[in-house]
Amino acid sequence: MYTNRMRMTGLSGLDTESMINQLMRAESLSLARLKQKQALLQWKQEAYVGIKTSINTFSNTMLTMASASSIRSKSNFLGYTPTIKSGGLDSSSISVRAATSAQGGTHSLVVTSVAKKDVYVSTDAANKAMVGNAISNSSFKPGESIRVTVDGTTKEIVFDKRFFTDDPPTEGNLKIGADFNNALQAAIDTAFGKDGADSKVTVGMDAGKLTLSAGIGHTFSVSDGTKLGTKNETGVDISGAVGSDFVFSVNGGASITIGAGDFTDTDSLLAKINEELKDYKISASVNSDSELVFTNTNANSAAKITIGGTDYTMEQTSSLANLGLKNNASSSFDLNASLKELGMNGTVQFKINGQLFTFDADAVDSDGNAVVKMKDVIAEINTKAGADVKVSYDTFTNKFRMESNGMGSAAAIDWEDLSGHNFMADVFKFGAAGHTAATDAVFTLDGVTTSRDSNNFTINGITITLNQDAAGKTFDINLQKDTSAVSDLVKKFVTEYNKLVDDLNKATKTARPKSDSYNYYEPLTDEERKEMSEKDIELWEEKAKSGMLYRDDILQSIQSQMRTMLYEAVKLEDGTSISLHQIGITTSSSLSEQGKLVIDEAKLTKALEERSDDVAELFTKSSSISSSNKSQRNARLKDEGIGERLFDILTWATATDSPFNARAGIAGVSSERNSDMYKKIKAQEEKISDMMSYLIKRENHYYQMFSKLEAAMNESNSQMAALQSMLGLGAQ
Repeated sequence: MYTNRMRMTGLSGLDTESMINQLMRAESLSLARLKQKQALLQWKQEAYVGIKTSINTFSNTMLTMASASSIRSKSNFLGYTPTIKSGGLDSSSISVRAATSAQGGTHSLVVTSVAKKDVYVSTDAANKAMVGNAISNSSFKPGESIRVTVDGTTKEIVFDKRFFTDDPPTEGNLKIGADFNNALQAAIDTAFGKDGADSKVTVGMDAGKLTLSAGIGHTFSVSDGTKLGTKNETGVDISGAVGSDFVFSVNGGASITIGAGDFTDTDSLLAKINEELKDYKISASVNSDSELVFTNTNANSAAKITIGGTDYTMEQTSSLANLGLKNNASSSFDLNASLKELGMNGTVQFKINGQLFTFDADAVDSDGNAVVKMKDVIAEINTKAGADVKVSYDTFTNKFRMESNGMGSAAAIDWEDLSGHNFMADVFKFGAAGHTAATDAVFTLDGVTTSRDSNNFTINGITITLNQDAAGKTFDINLQKDTSAVSDLVKKFVTEYNKLVDDLNKATKTARPKSDSYNYYEPLTDEERKEMSEKDIELWEEKAKSGMLYRDDILQSIQSQMRTMLYEAVKLEDGTSISLHQIGITTSSSLSEQGKLVIDEAKLTKALEERSDDVAELFTKSSSISSSNKSQRNARLKDEGIGERLFDILTWATATDSPFNARAGIAGVSSERNSDMYKKIKAQEEKISDMMSYLIKRENHYYQMFSKLEAAMNESNSQMAALQSMLGLGAQ
């Protein structure tokens, strides 16, 4: 029963297994009772979870502000349905919401202008054209290439016969000057097409140097393509260099001497040479003939090593370097560029709306790299309190934009360059030509002309939102009284509230049923289940699970608070008060529906028609008393409307530090393991485990005892048989 050991029993003629099972059945009654108690605890916890689900369902449906049917949302108690027309046609250029205090009927709105932000846009492209170098007739060999990426599409531009003066093209006959530019322009236009007559990338010349610039609305970058003929130059034989100084120079610079005493063989000499070359992006190795082989890893320029008066040259590894451009150079402004790279030095200062900005262009880190970058300047502008602006860079237009956070004339931006660098004007390129002044929303409502610094405003209970296309239009706004939507909302509230009350009543008012005059329906034991059908088990457990929360003090407290606060009148802003019964909502007189609400629809309709604002406040009024102030909770509840009261009561009742949570916990979070129910269930599991261990020991004890008995009986039988044999009394 309690072990899986294979046992040999009954050899003496005794039915040992049956006898031990009978003994263990009596012993195991305590285990069954422990398991029943554990089941009751689990059912009680499940009952708490069920109530929590009911509370959440009601809250999510009727109380949370995110719900479309929230009775805490003032917008759900608007008493008008607006229609908007312009020129006789329905219009979406404005939107209208009307509070219950608004005046119904038709209103006229003429919009002269809408509110706009103050905006500065760069008067010129923020990034200058890429400037390369002058092209020589040997800058590229036939078949070499560069890669150009325009608006995310990459193409390879091969220097073929179009770029050379002879056909077939040969090295040293590359076109130069305007002829090279024309060939490159034609190749780019062929690869990427044109916007009408305009090239997406324009090839030009500035003081004899190649320039590349982006067409309006385009961005491009350039990167290395194919570099032909790049080679490693072989140097001197160093097999006999040991014992003498080794002297060389790099790119025509001062001589570098490695003393004879600093190396003992070619390997140690090679290590010393590479140590000296590391800052030049040149590496050295030794081939099978003991000759030095130099490799240039500098993408932008050739290199030269001089040893004993002989020059050993290496070409650059980058094809793009021949144009005098960096690999991955982009037409977009580099926000990672430092102020130093932008030509700034010393202190850079400017003001925006009276806020001073100061940057040190000369600041460097421990590696000597400039610290202040363009993105850092923009981040500080956008986050500094008082500046109230946002600066951004548009890669499409290649321009910066600075706009006020607010709208209207009061949000006008005032900026000033303070240093000799003219950072705002020279780097951002802000100026009068790129300025769009902030404007107020100017309109005439029902014959009265006025203005606002926002496109969203409320006048006499009517909230109007202007879209940008509203300027210059006339609108007819009709507010039609509509109480049906509010009435349906109130009815839904009553229905959902009654569902919650019903669940609470069933939980707290249903006592545990008894199977007879003395005993409750208890969880079934394993033995009892074997004797019952599935249907009988289901019916039994349905009764056994009921009444788990009968007269539960926490749930009764929640019910009491809800009833009290529903009956408590709500004090309105004008000093008067209103109660649910005044709008036709009262408590059912039926004892079986204790605490449920009923509606007098005629009285509700009349209240909505005559006191619509008061009805809205009855449900939605909020309190200035903080919900976190536990000592003022009662005062807060009395100061609130029905919706806010219920929201607070249910929120507090199931909060992390609530008695409900302390007892039942919240599934899935740490508080579940700290709850009383969880601890009791775990304690019961430990008791069951201990009892199982005890029963296994008892079972083993019985088997050992009967084993000894069988052994004794077998020995006795053997002795008796031997004696009978000696006396001649054996079987005939």
